[in-house]
Amino acid sequence: MLSTTVVHHCPHCGGERLQKNGHAEDGAQRARCVECQRTFVLAPKGPRYDEAFKAQVVAAYQDRMSIRGITRTFGVCYQTVMVWVGEKNPPPAAVRGHAPPSQSGDVLELDELWSFVERKTQECWLWLALCRRTRQIVAYTIGDRSHEGAVSLREHVPLDYRRRATRSDYWLAYEKAFPQRTHRFCGKQEGETNHAERWFGTVRARLGRLVRRTYSFSKSVRRHLDAIHLFINTYNIQIQQRSTVG
Repeated sequence: MLSTTVVHHCPHCGGERLQKNGHAEDGAQRARCVECQRTFVLAPKGPRYDEAFKAQVVAAYQDRMSIRGITRTFGVCYQTVMVWVGEKNPPPAAVRGHAPPSQSGDVLELDELWSFVERKTQECWLWLALCRRTRQIVAYTIGDRSHEGAVSLREHVPLDYRRRATRSDYWLAYEKAFPQRTHRFCGKQEGETNHAERWFGTVRARLGRLVRRTYSFSKSVRRHLDAIHLFINTYNIQIQQRSTVG
């Protein structure tokens, strides 16, 4: 009688040195890789989710639903949710790919949004550059509210947009980061940053972790950045699709 030997490999590093590490909730054998110390299920018995279901879960993640809430509603482990979010979340440079090239007369509205990570004393400001013509996010960065944050935003603005006019409120951090020949400070009553401020209202309504008084705050800067980046890319794609249809 012939017998076959099945050799399992670590899906993370490809190593063959594995140790048994208990069982999953469905009874499947878990293993731990000796080389990278990661744990995984050797032969998952659970259902394989289709792309439509994954997209539905990721959409819920973007629409003010906490990870634990998604776990309770959809019956998916929170680690699986984060893996799916990572699959749908392109690298930060991809935010430029959904914004069309700049045109003569374009104006960038600059503004910053307060948020926090883990505790309110650990402030995390979202700096934003929004194109007034397309209503799309051209660049963004996360940091403190100092001069370095404004400089970082300037560095993330694509080269073809750096020659365009910029408008902001009277926060002095913009003064040295953006050139005087193209930048102008404006009061709230002038309406020069209305679209950026309105976008902040949208993102606060959609992402629970950006609400001022929230229980859905981020516990790490990485998770905070991932949620914001995924929302911005999805938002830019939706705006682009609407303009194409129109």
